[in-house]
Amino acid sequence: MKKYQWVITIVSIFLMYGNKLIPPFPGLSSTGMSILCIFAGTMMMLLFVSLTWPVVLSVLSYAVCGVYALPTAISMSFGHHIFWFVAFSGMIMSSLNREGMLRRLAIWMISRPFARKSPWVFLTTYFFVIMLVGSIMDVTAATILFSGLTAEMLYSLDVKKGDRFGEIIMLGVHVICGLSYGITPICHSVPILAMSLFSDFTSTNFLHYCIVGYVCGTLILIAYILSFKFILKLDISILAGFDARSLEHDFKPLSKRDKSCAFVYGFIIVLWILPSLLQNLAPAVYTFFDSLTSTMPMLLGVIIMCLWHVDGKPLMDFGKELNEGVPWVACFPMAAAMMIAVAMNNEEGGIPAWIAGGTTDLLSNVTPFMFVFFICIFCTVITNFASDTVALVLASSVATTLMAGGALDISGLYIPGLAIALGVVASCAYATPAGSTYGALISGQGWVSRKCQFIDGMLYAMFNAVVCATLGYFLAMAIA
Repeated sequence: MKKYQWVITIVSIFLMYGNKLIPPFPGLSSTGMSILCIFAGTMMMLLFVSLTWPVVLSVLSYAVCGVYALPTAISMSFGHHIFWFVAFSGMIMSSLNREGMLRRLAIWMISRPFARKSPWVFLTTYFFVIMLVGSIMDVTAATILFSGLTAEMLYSLDVKKGDRFGEIIMLGVHVICGLSYGITPICHSVPILAMSLFSDFTSTNFLHYCIVGYVCGTLILIAYILSFKFILKLDISILAGFDARSLEHDFKPLSKRDKSCAFVYGFIIVLWILPSLLQNLAPAVYTFFDSLTSTMPMLLGVIIMCLWHVDGKPLMDFGKELNEGVPWVACFPMAAAMMIAVAMNNEEGGIPAWIAGGTTDLLSNVTPFMFVFFICIFCTVITNFASDTVALVLASSVATTLMAGGALDISGLYIPGLAIALGVVASCAYATPAGSTYGALISGQGWVSRKCQFIDGMLYAMFNAVVCATLGYFLAMAIA
């Protein structure tokens, strides 16, 4: 570790384990002070040290400081279903990607005859395909897939790294991949986390999220294309006559394993969406499926893929995917997030009431829309410099704490709309390599300069925040 990280680590450990030596703030209980200090120490380490091992320190500190018994703390963090949602989704996506199904689907979609009508039609189709395919797969895998396809396309057009055309197109791929990650909770941990963090106040179903996400995503994508044409005045005539079928050079006929994996993944998606359709038609069935949480379809998918043998081999090698497919770097922040979400609203700690006592006058004239807008902007700024999970936890902790304490009048606040908006904007970490894995991937490939990534990426992220906090929020309210 670097020197500043050692300093942060020492300070954080003191906050986590030595907080009983710190006098509680006026009006705050000793337990509340412990929770607040652990929260601060955890956030500092997740932001500046690591996204994995500090989570273990954090969970243990709740037990050492007497906030929760250790078995309770472990069950609320590493035992939480969101932690295992991320783990199982990584295994499913890893097995699916090994068969190359999503690459095949993407190339088939962009090679349709209508896409070759003009360069702008092709580019719009290409970005729309990125959004659609990315909306049902992991963002890192989507970025690797589409940045690779884009690089192949640019090389075939004799576009070199450093050329403005290549830089803008690759930045567009980066932006759309991040957007696709946020617009659906299908196999995406951040939207799932956003829905869960507000579950004490309301529930948000998959179908509702997807409708709002796809509408906002489509309008944002159209705005991107228009910015390329009328603001950046990008000359894309080089795309005239490009045939995406040239990217099919390594394709093989669909195998039984390909079709079987696609069937299982489609079955998982149906299980996510179906309960939302049954909410009014069969309330008892909806309640049953809802009680099983969003992790159940993933767990069932893993079981099916392990039992289903094709050509003498199971669709999933459980041991191999457990070692290679699980994104532990994403799982551990989820464990910390769920622990923090419960602890910050602990009744004995009294943090919501304490914060409310100091902010009631300040927030007395804040309308629900203004609150949603500023929370989204705050989340967008944080996510572009830190982990999307950390940004979402910070933003939602502020929101839920104010809501629980009564500092904010939530009678006119549509909470599912806030959850959806935060789920999208927390995923839009475009500006720096530190903000996301896909940000680091794009930065490291050499097509997009750091200056372009930071300035243009931050502008696009802020635009997303404005759209989600306005159109997205009101659309969610209108179709509730």
